[in-house]
Amino acid sequence: MQLSTEIVQPQVPVVQIYISGRSLIRLYQGEKCVGFSETYKFARIRAEELEKTEQQREVH
Repeated sequence: MQLSTEIVQPQVPVVQIYISGRSLIRLYQGEKCVGFSETYKFARIRAEELEKTEQQREVH
């Protein structure tokens, strides 16, 4: 059995969610803050929207 010499890069999400406090969630795209939310549910919805727009930019 031959071992692979390729380096595996973990896939990082386009938008990352950071909990900043009791009722503040920040959305980051790279190192830039792109939004805020008070609940995880709405933060996830907004993150999915931002990911879709980023994917559309890559296609065009």
